[in-house]
Amino acid sequence: DDCSFGPTIPNTLLQMHHVHVVRMTMNKLEGQLEQGIGIKYWNHIRVLAMDGNKLDSVGKGIGRLEYLEKLHLRQNKLRLLPEGVPSAANTSLTMLCLSSNLLTSLPKSIIDVADTLTELYVNGNQLETLPEGLAQTCTWLQKFNVAHNNIDKEESLPKDFVMRFGLPDVVSGQCTKDDACVVRLEGNPMAERRRKAYLEEEKAKAKALEMERAAAEMEVDSDDD
Repeated sequence: DDCSFGPTIPNTLLQMHHVHVVRMTMNKLEGQLEQGIGIKYWNHIRVLAMDGNKLDSVGKGIGRLEYLEKLHLRQNKLRLLPEGVPSAANTSLTMLCLSSNLLTSLPKSIIDVADTLTELYVNGNQLETLPEGLAQTCTWLQKFNVAHNNIDKEESLPKDFVMRFGLPDVVSGQCTKDDACVVRLEGNPMAERRRKAYLEEEKAKAKALEMERAAAEMEVDSDDD
């Protein structure tokens, strides 16, 4: 971590063929992540952490890493993931962290890791919707963070998402219908409008109740006179 590597991964590190964990967070990597990863480099890797760089794309080789368990790509400049990242070949993938990027969509192939994926973090992006079938297929999900994106309407959420997780709570922004999975949607325009409307309604109720109490007190005072 934080070794000032960049803008590309040194070849001496790529040649470490039997490495299982690579953490190159908070470095100076830029542009596309080395395309050879998963093809001729690091084929046995289990944890790949590239958080806090300036990567704007990744190669499809990552979708070939059958032993990969955790993929961390937070705080980069990714605008999209290619179809096939992740893929059905990622038979060990349990955690996918894509928070704080510039993603506007997720690849449909994400449902190909449904049998293993338990944690998916896509908060802090620019997503306007989610892939159809993701909620229905990824039955092992335990943590799903979609907070602070651009999901603007309830209709923007796939039907299978709403059926499994429900709509976000008006206060917390969390979807609580499925007790086995924590789903966060706060910070999306849709969730914030629901929260604002609820708070305004509660404020109006409190004001009306206060006026009723004041009127009742005035009536009591009048009777006393």
